[in-house]
Amino acid sequence: MTKKLNQIIEKVRYELSKNPSLITAGKINNGIYKDGKDLPIKPYREFLDVCDGARCGIVDLWSNENIKKNQYRVMNIDGGNEKWVCIGQILYEPLVFNLQDEKIYLFYQGYENEIKGKCFGSFDNFLLNYVFGEKYKELIFDTVNDEWYMFLTDIYLV
Repeated sequence: MTKKLNQIIEKVRYELSKNPSLITAGKINNGIYKDGKDLPIKPYREFLDVCDGARCGIVDLWSNENIKKNQYRVMNIDGGNEKWVCIGQILYEPLVFNLQDEKIYLFYQGYENEIKGKCFGSFDNFLLNYVFGEKYKELIFDTVNDEWYMFLTDIYLV
């Protein structure tokens, strides 16, 4: 995880802690410091060291405990758990890490049970741009009423 990303996470955690009413917008847990060492994803292990799970608007990133409980969500994706690790969700659709190309994908079920995916690039790119950055608005329907987007705007991240 980059130094810049660590700084952003610490800033967001601090700003959230200053106002308890922001709990509905997001929450960033404290890190678990090497407890997720059995997880086969280095970028996500580094994330767990800094924050053991987070809720950032419509994006949920699993904690070390919850990541193990949610692997059933990759069973219907081509390659199953040999290719994918579910690391969270966006509006209840699985957010997964590809063990081969090390990129983040959002899978959603389309018409007639067709599974479609969207690639967000690397985990750091996903966090910097789609969770804590301007591209978050690509994930939501209404920037005016989304608490997380308004929070990011208030702390000058977007």
